[in-house]
Amino acid sequence: MDFVLAIPNRVVDTFYSISNYIVLFTLSLGKWPFWLSPRQALVIPVVSAFDQYAIGVRDRLHAAGFMAAVDTDPGRTLNKKIRTGQLAQYNFILVTGEKEATSGTVNVRTRDNKVHGEHPVDHVIERFRALAASKTLEAEQEY
Repeated sequence: MDFVLAIPNRVVDTFYSISNYIVLFTLSLGKWPFWLSPRQALVIPVVSAFDQYAIGVRDRLHAAGFMAAVDTDPGRTLNKKIRTGQLAQYNFILVTGEKEATSGTVNVRTRDNKVHGEHPVDHVIERFRALAASKTLEAEQEY
């Protein structure tokens, strides 16, 4: 007698998990939820004099476990840097300038161009942690 054992098919399980991510990506039109996004934050210095402060903010975000990048390209204007960040679908864009550097803050805006104003970097990290833990799909609105 032959017995057919019920062995789970791992290939099908893997296929379903990959297909779920593909569906999530296509339904969100590239706007990944914050907790899953490979582009969580972009730090933009107003002028190149504040590049070091922007790099420091990025390093603090990295140390807290978030995906962050800095746009220090001197050939682009502030508006072009912000627009590039929006088109690249960064969840949050953090702008730094003289006022922010002296007070230890960043100016927070979302990829939908909603400006949340100036916040201390520690507060931003706290909010990011809360948003990542809640696994919300609308992090930009809940900030």
